[in-house]
Amino acid sequence: MSDKTWKVTSLVVDNYIRNRNKRIEQKNPSMDDVISAIASLDGTGRSSLAVMGNDDSVVCVGGGGAQGFYVSATFRINDEDEVYSLSNSKKESEQEVDIILGSQSTSLPKHLVMLNINDVEKAVKYYFSNGSLDKSLIWIKS
Repeated sequence: MSDKTWKVTSLVVDNYIRNRNKRIEQKNPSMDDVISAIASLDGTGRSSLAVMGNDDSVVCVGGGGAQGFYVSATFRINDEDEVYSLSNSKKESEQEVDIILGSQSTSLPKHLVMLNINDVEKAVKYYFSNGSLDKSLIWIKS
């Protein structure tokens, strides 16, 4: 990266009302803003957000509520996107579960659905502070 100090530049939360999206973008959000946005995901109308860095990286969180969360991180490395998904297990699951992402039902492998919001918050807090993945969590490269 260049001589710029890494930082989060934007928080985007999608809020669907029926079939219309009311996208809310906040420039230079605080960590508290991001954590509050994660907590606000309800797995129905408000079911996706993106936290973007000044290096074109992004962490997306989808879902919410009792269905759990899906977390992905995308980094631009040598003009290629590297995508990672947060996992609740080192062992991949063939069982799929349905989760609402961006107001659309999506089937995901069970190991990619996080039921513990604390792990989701930990992953996003680390990204917010460091611009990278928390190596104490399980990440699967796509």
